[in-house]
Amino acid sequence: MPAIDGIASGIDTASIVNSMIAAESTTKLLLQQDLAGEEAKRDRVGEFKTKLTSISDKLKAIDAEDEFGEYTTSLSEDGYITATADSEAIAGTYDIAVNALAASETSVTQGFADADAAGSLATGTLSITYDDEQTDITIDSSTTLSDLAGELDDIDGLQAYIMNTGDASTPYRLVVMGEDTGDDYGITFDTSALSGTEMPVFSEQVAAQDAEAEINGITVYSASNSLDSAIPGVKLDLEQVSTDDITLTINRDDDAIADKVQEFVDAYNDMRSHYGVNSNFDGDKGIKGAFFGDSTLRNIVNKLSDIMTSDTDLTGDYGSFNEIGIESSQTGRLSFDRSTFEDALEANYDDVMAIFTDDDGPSMTLVDQLDDYYLADDGLIETRTDTIEDNIEDLEDAISDFEDRLSSYESRLRKQFTAMEVALGQMQNTQGFLSALLTQTSK
Repeated sequence: MPAIDGIASGIDTASIVNSMIAAESTTKLLLQQDLAGEEAKRDRVGEFKTKLTSISDKLKAIDAEDEFGEYTTSLSEDGYITATADSEAIAGTYDIAVNALAASETSVTQGFADADAAGSLATGTLSITYDDEQTDITIDSSTTLSDLAGELDDIDGLQAYIMNTGDASTPYRLVVMGEDTGDDYGITFDTSALSGTEMPVFSEQVAAQDAEAEINGITVYSASNSLDSAIPGVKLDLEQVSTDDITLTINRDDDAIADKVQEFVDAYNDMRSHYGVNSNFDGDKGIKGAFFGDSTLRNIVNKLSDIMTSDTDLTGDYGSFNEIGIESSQTGRLSFDRSTFEDALEANYDDVMAIFTDDDGPSMTLVDQLDDYYLADDGLIETRTDTIEDNIEDLEDAISDFEDRLSSYESRLRKQFTAMEVALGQMQNTQGFLSALLTQTSK
């Protein structure tokens, strides 16, 4: 039945229906507010999980002896060696002499009058051995010196080109270079299967050789100019042969170690700030954070705080975070006294390191708690998130069901008002007919 709003009654029935629908929609608005709250909570919990993960990552970055330490290098002279040290380095002094640099082989032929003239080379088979691989190249009467350079250049590990020396009669020489350095990468040319007057003769200009250095009087060799394992945790790049020893000094970098610990402290405080902001309740404004009243997250934060301030079973000089300068305030945030920390490193490096690397230390206890109970696929954060997702789904279903009921209610109201208008219209038609009939009868 089509709507005929107010056509008979003169009443704005559409406005009446809209007002009644609006009154009934209050419940939907409340459901939508609840849905927005749950969605915000889900997002904030996701952010909270990310911040917990960051704490775990920062601690796991220094949970082993070869990750905890940091070292600096200094050289008595520049230009001969570049040295870089990682966390596996050993502090000390090393006298280094660079006796030879690693080199790749370079060979060159005699000069030829024309690089592109066919028939200018002896014909047959030229055999080249490089990196224990032999390659045979066929030279026929059509092969030019440039052609031969191209075929040599196609061999894996070799580069070849024509050099114009500017000589008046025979300026073109074929140059062949190995791409790899070290004694094992020499180039062998076998011309025994060639015949003809213009036999290419390869002369070694630079011999392939290993780098050679002496470290505290011990000779070491390398196929490259990088020595990665001669000194534990130190990479040496050889740059120039030296006439005198170069002194390398390796020192522990306590400031860099403190920077790593500061990153952990910052990550922990970031988590606490996030939790604090989302746990607040403003009674005057009626505003509460996404975590307000959430016992799961509150218990997580409290447990982490307990670990941060607890003593451990470590038997060294230090057994807790606060003893090495990491203290927890009444708000749960951490403060980091770098001076106290670096003094502790100086006094007993191994015991400070144990705080972060020993399975019984507070750092590993914190990581285990985070990874096994909170961040795992079946951990508390995931369980809490699943509950919120279920709430969101229930609210979405409730809103959808309510919208269906509201639509049916609106349709029923419009049918009822339309029926009323039709009935009034019929009554008005009947009244008009009777009035006209009475008028005619009275005449």
